Amino acid sequence: MDSPALLNQVTTLQAQIATLNSQVAEGSTLQATLNSSLNTKTAELETALSNYNSSQASLLELTTSYDDLYEAYDEIWFTVQRWFKRAEGDYETYFTNSAGERTASYVWSIGLNLASDGLTSNGTPYFDEYYWTGSCYSLNTDASLIEDNSKTFIMEASSDDFALISYDVPASYFGIFDIATNYTKINTIYRFTTVTGGLRDKLFYYDTDFNLIGTVTNYANTLPLPSSTITDYCN
Repeated sequence: MDSPALLNQVTTLQAQIATLNSQVAEGSTLQATLNSSLNTKTAELETALSNYNSSQASLLELTTSYDDLYEAYDEIWFTVQRWFKRAEGDYETYFTNSAGERTASYVWSIGLNLASDGLTSNGTPYFDEYYWTGSCYSLNTDASLIEDNSKTFIMEASSDDFALISYDVPASYFGIFDIATNYTKINTIYRFTTVTGGLRDKLFYYDTDFNLIGTVTNYANTLPLPSSTITDYCN
């Protein structure tokens, strides 16, 4: 590999790692994995790059440092992508009150956006939460894993299990536990497991000091939450 090509790949990898770090919750299990797997190798690459730029290291040393870091990053990134690929689909769920009346409906849209090369294997994961407005499903940007969102982060990721945490989400989105009445903003943790036929979920609702308000789960249901076709999104 020639020097310009390698330097471009180093820059790309550094940007990819920075993006992944920005999507991971501080203090989470996944952040600990990133730190243990990537921090030392990132420092070694930066040292090799600095030495190479000052002609104190060979192209081989820089290549070796790059390959070591890329392999560690790719292992973690593949795990994250694998869950989103396995869970890909639109999942509609709803809450009811004691009278059996529906109080809120949601859709979780999960998957991988295509990369510039058209391959989902190189794509960017997305988790979009939509809430029912009374006439259509509207995107809740505060609880979605989208670019430049400083409120929602990945906590955990494996081939089967996944967790997201969201901070300071407007309480008006939530039609359960009288959240919209008693709170202005809340924090949430959503945990998902991919199983045959859909998703198992466990949803945790907290006040902004992380005192638990309540939990909801579909583990007691006979069937998991299936993926379905949703057509009534707001334009």
